[in-house]
Amino acid sequence: MEDIYSDTNEIPDSIEAMAQQLREQTATATRLAAYFLKSGDKARALEFHRHRKQAAADAATLASLAGSQALPPVLHREVQWAEAAPQRRDIGAGQLQVAVGRVFSDGDLAATLGGESDFYVQWALTWPRDRGSRGHTRTLKFREFDQSGGDLHVQHAQSLDIVDRQNPRPLQRWAERAKLTVELFRYSGLLWGSQLIGRATLPLAGLRTRAEVSAVLPIEAVSGSLSRAGRPLPGGAVFVDVAVRLRLPLSNSPEVVSHAERWIYIDMRALSQPAEPASKSEELAPESGEPVSTSKEPVQQPEELAQQPEEPAQSPKVPTANLEAPVSVRRAQKQAEEPGAELTADDVESQLDMMDGVVSNAVLELELERIPARIAAAGGDGDEATYLRDLESAIRLRMSAVEALVGAGTLTIQAYMDSVGSEISQARQWALAAKRGGRKDLAARALQRMKAMQGEVREMAAAMDAADE
Repeated sequence: MEDIYSDTNEIPDSIEAMAQQLREQTATATRLAAYFLKSGDKARALEFHRHRKQAAADAATLASLAGSQALPPVLHREVQWAEAAPQRRDIGAGQLQVAVGRVFSDGDLAATLGGESDFYVQWALTWPRDRGSRGHTRTLKFREFDQSGGDLHVQHAQSLDIVDRQNPRPLQRWAERAKLTVELFRYSGLLWGSQLIGRATLPLAGLRTRAEVSAVLPIEAVSGSLSRAGRPLPGGAVFVDVAVRLRLPLSNSPEVVSHAERWIYIDMRALSQPAEPASKSEELAPESGEPVSTSKEPVQQPEELAQQPEEPAQSPKVPTANLEAPVSVRRAQKQAEEPGAELTADDVESQLDMMDGVVSNAVLELELERIPARIAAAGGDGDEATYLRDLESAIRLRMSAVEALVGAGTLTIQAYMDSVGSEISQARQWALAAKRGGRKDLAARALQRMKAMQGEVREMAAAMDAADE
């Protein structure tokens, strides 16, 4: 998918937090790969299968850094998908459930009720049309409300057998204009009965396509209530959290829910680059801060040390990341270094569409320009067209990622040119392998990438020379 840099989700700040996120990514990718394979979407199933393998490999890589305090360099990708929402098993297929979750107020409820009286919430539907449906919560003690800090959890739910799945059209037409009426009553006992405090309504049109509509409703004074209609309640606003739920939407089709999550993966390219060695004077400087002689003449050794056999001088070790690149990365590097290494045409075809490791902007632009023609060539192959649109999104956000790396100084101009040079050598090997495998189309594509990168390097070198002058 796409590489993005956004702060919409929490960024792991420790090895343990990163490992936990990778485990969650592995579990989600495994579930979604099975879901899309079962639904017949093989392209998305393959995509999440690759996400699962990537997350599992990164988790294994992270395990080798368990004793390290430094976090490995990571990139982020926004993973998007849509799936059928899980059905509620506590609601029957022919049932509609009305739930009152809580009653809360930041004001003085006692002033609204006219004293520390008990109260309850009543709701009503106008379906079935001949008699309607009603219900109410238990009587809520003012003492409970006060002890809850003004936020009383009611947890009332009542299911009604009023949905005809065989003939849902009448209920669908009713739901277009229907509303759930919610009323707050003060309860004064058997002798004095109940007095209306206020009313609110919840539209139900969303039930045609969704399995639940919910809202936090403000109670307002109406005609017949203790407070004058249209005026604020004496003790301040009172809110009731209500929901109307179905097992399936009234359309009888499962509700489709869209998801977008920010996933992480380890940047193996940055991790495999060794740290720059310190200057020679800094490497040889003693901790005590005493000056070090830079003279080339040998230092006179004491007699007891002079009698010991000489050992070859060892250069100071430069700290590097305690991690090796994955086997696939090392194999690709070895194949790029060895001209005689064998690559199949299928390997070349898969590598040409992998954008995660591409740095050259010229290559990204070239592959982006190819997408419309490739979609047109796919004809009626819907899976191939979907794959190419996903590839187009991946290329665009890879370009944004490289631009962000360069802008932040993480990827210097010289490092960029070195990476492009490596990609030129790799493209040359792909072209040779594709030609040996009889795939002239892949060979031509690899050569075009190589020429684009060579032109890019020449332009950048000329720009750098002009800047030096």
